[in-house]
Amino acid sequence: MHSEQAILNQFEAAVLERIAQSNTWLQPMLGNLRVSSRKITGAGSYTNFAPSSALVDIPDGHFNLESLISMPGISNGMSATLFVKSGCVTFLEIYVFGSQYWDGNFSGFSLSNDA
Repeated sequence: MHSEQAILNQFEAAVLERIAQSNTWLQPMLGNLRVSSRKITGAGSYTNFAPSSALVDIPDGHFNLESLISMPGISNGMSATLFVKSGCVTFLEIYVFGSQYWDGNFSGFSLSNDA
């Protein structure tokens, strides 16, 4: 992956910052996350993160975005879930509600205060 692709894009960063508001353990890690790959599926996307040092106080599991993502052209909205395994952030899944196609363009997105 090219170095400019190894960093979070504006959309991923905004989603992760919002998830971190209710999962404060994530806040100090945001600047250190490095993207290893991205895949746009049409129903959402997967952003995989490069392995990092495990932090023992990070719980394993999945952490949901507690906001609705509004995206031009997506009438039902979108959401996201962050996955953590063995103390490491592994990937971010962003998904469309319903069956609309999303091409990965995030221009004009916004996050509501709650889902």
